[in-house]
Amino acid sequence: MNRALRFSVPLALTLLALAASGCAGLGGTRHGQSTSLVDYIDPSGQGRNFEPTIPHLRFPLTVGVAFVPSANPHGETTDDSFTEQEKVEFSERVVERFERLAFVDRIEIIPAVYLRSKGGFTNLDQLKNLYVGDHEKP
Repeated sequence: MNRALRFSVPLALTLLALAASGCAGLGGTRHGQSTSLVDYIDPSGQGRNFEPTIPHLRFPLTVGVAFVPSANPHGETTDDSFTEQEKVEFSERVVERFERLAFVDRIEIIPAVYLRSKGGFTNLDQLKNLYVGDHEKP
């Protein structure tokens, strides 16, 4: 598996989990912009065709935990779904649960400022280079 997929796949799965979880576990009712992992991964909306393949992961994994940035109808990034403190608390709970797993080497909490609205795989590759870079094991 290439270097980009080693970090991008776990990060994308974590983004999906956080996007799907919404406000679950934080209590209370919230109203705000919804976020779509699909909009983040495929900003063009053209539905890129990927050849189905079986991923070959090298263990232990490096995992990134992040919140998908939301955007209002005008394309401007908004961040009114969670407070930063709620994001940090939720991310820390995710880290606590994942760090016990033998197949996880390390878990990085990705700050919201590092994710661009509709950033796609380009943004994920930048994050991979920032967090994994030369630290990746051969």
